[in-house]
Formats: sequence, structure tokens, C-alpha cells
Amino acid sequence: MKTEYQISIIDKIRQLRHENHDTQVDVSIILGTSTGQIGNIETPKASHKYTLRQIFVLCEHYKIPLTSIFLSEAEALLSEEEKINTLIKNIVEYEQ
Repeated sequence: MKTEYQISIIDKIRQLRHENHDTQVDVSIILGTSTGQIGNIETPKASHKYTLRQIFVLCEHYKIPLTSIFLSEAEALLSEEEKINTLIKNIVEYEQ
């Protein structure tokens, strides 16, 4: 099962996909994976999640900073040092 935090990150990416009028098929092509894999990632009950590489590729594709996925609006306003530390902490939490 995914953690609540992992689900929140996947939901941000799903929202980004919807805002760009992309389907799971479109994302699977961007990432070079199967459509079923994207379905498993977006389903809260499955244990699959995006890899950091996949998140990075999607951020580049959608031309958004990685921080917009892993930092809240409030966290994005922190000092640079606090922002970096929070970003690392959040990425580590996502990976668990």
C-alpha cells in the first residue's frame, strides 16, 4: 500500500496530467512504460508509484520545477537552505 504522502504526490501528477489534457496512454509514452503501469501507479490500492526518474522526466516534459511536486506552497516560501532540506526530507519520505 502507498502512504498518504505518496498518494498526495501521485495526485499532484495526475492533476498535472489532467490540466494538460493527457491520458494515461500519453504519460506511458512519455515515460516509456505500459499504460497498465500508469494505472497501477494512480490506483491507491496498488503498491506501485512513480520513480524519481519518472517524476523528473514528467517535470521536464511539463516544464515545471521538481519543487512544485515535492514542496507545498508554504514550503516553497522558505529560505533556500530550509527549502533544500525540506525538499530532501520530502523526497526521502516519498521513497519509503
